[in-house]
Amino acid sequence: MSKPSISVPSCSARHRISVNMNRLRTARGLSQEKLGELADFHRTYVSQLERCVTNISVDGLERLAAALGVDVVELLQPLMDGDASEGAHVLTQQNLHRSGR
Repeated sequence: MSKPSISVPSCSARHRISVNMNRLRTARGLSQEKLGELADFHRTYVSQLERCVTNISVDGLERLAAALGVDVVELLQPLMDGDASEGAHVLTQQNLHRSGR
């Protein structure tokens, strides 16, 4: 039996973390693998966070913020209009890549 797919609202904290995390990671020139090393996460977990596939604990959020050199608040910042659409673009591109299209 497969799990039902859950849609994440674009205004959710999980979505904001996902978009802000991707923006900060790429601005610093970090790969998902390198960010995972810095935060003591597996690369696939970083990918899952950026795709809104999984949740992160408060402790994990603190480790992620430290690895990115920001305060936790930076990861929870509300998205600007461009950020929300960019986040959707990133998530769409990752899902297409994952499906082999």
